[in-house]
Amino acid sequence: LIRAWQGENRAVGFTSIIMGDTITEFGLNEGLDALIPLVTQWAEKDYLFGRTMEASSVATQVVNALASPETVRRIAITPNYAQDDRDAAELGQAVIGEVRGNDSQ
Repeated sequence: LIRAWQGENRAVGFTSIIMGDTITEFGLNEGLDALIPLVTQWAEKDYLFGRTMEASSVATQVVNALASPETVRRIAITPNYAQDDRDAAELGQAVIGEVRGNDSQ
């Protein structure tokens, strides 16, 4: 759709943003019994990277695109890879704690 708009409206700077798994408030008011089937389906369809990033990281890149004097047509933002398995485990626990609103996880 964005490509069609870009072709039809050359004077407008449409930007498509593709982003990876991002920590947001989505699902905070839902119970795990409602969220687990959704996440399971996303994982089965290979929609999840298995790594997450902060929404502020995505927002920073959006601001950079908007501030650019040039038209930015596409941005792909993906989470960093953990440096080792320990980092991945710590990151996973941090994500769980943040989603649950509890730093003790």
